Amino acid sequence: MREKNHHIPWTAEEIASDAKACREAGASIVHFHARNLDGSASHDPQEYAKAVRLIKKHSDLLIHPTLGFVTVAGDAERIAPLKSLMADSAIRPHFAPVDMGSMNIDTFDRSTVTFLSDNKVYVNSINTLKYFCREIDQGGLKPALIVWSIPCMRTVDAFMQLGIIKSPAFVTFVLSETYIGAHPASIDGLNAHLMFLPPDKNIVWSVISKGASLLPAAKISILRGGHVSIGLGDYAYPELGMPTNADLVREVVKIANAVGRGIATPKEAKVILGI
Repeated sequence: MREKNHHIPWTAEEIASDAKACREAGASIVHFHARNLDGSASHDPQEYAKAVRLIKKHSDLLIHPTLGFVTVAGDAERIAPLKSLMADSAIRPHFAPVDMGSMNIDTFDRSTVTFLSDNKVYVNSINTLKYFCREIDQGGLKPALIVWSIPCMRTVDAFMQLGIIKSPAFVTFVLSETYIGAHPASIDGLNAHLMFLPPDKNIVWSVISKGASLLPAAKISILRGGHVSIGLGDYAYPELGMPTNADLVREVVKIANAVGRGIATPKEAKVILGI
């Protein structure tokens, strides 16, 4: 929401304008959640379609919408908005996310030492994951594999062995201070993920941080050949003042430039990811 940073985009027009600014700053992929006018989650296929059309109109970014979370019941219902996009080449995105395991996602507030909820279980059975991966592949999209913990990475490895996930796999490691079902939002948290990255698999990986700054781990990711998924939807970055998403992209570009890693264009990112 916008309590900590008013720059978070909600409407399709705001998302597309923000995406354009991020592209100009150096981003190659945009991830978004469709929202209602009050900022609450929307799973209306028309809201997804409107955002995708406007993003495509204003930039060449690769597009990564969200998938139905714990707020949506049923596998078919969770993927329904994305399937409507897959069916139309004019609004087809490039990715669909798949969280590769089940976990508790209750938010823990360290300032008050309380759980803000205590019954949110994100259920992703092996059968559900198989269904999502196959539907996404048949729809012509790349699965963006969200890895919250080592068991999630082991599931990716198994799915690659089964041929359900094609090479190169695209994995994003989750770090978090608010969701304690994920690895800690620290360099050690990232390194713990990387210890179990299968050396015999072609995996392109990125890192994300929820509830804490990603910038320290971003530098390690860049140094170790990974990529960076940063945005205000995960953390407001009050220590940077009141940044925009484009400001965050520029911070990552500075780090990459300082250590000699180039910034991929969307066209180059397609090659890297085998799209």
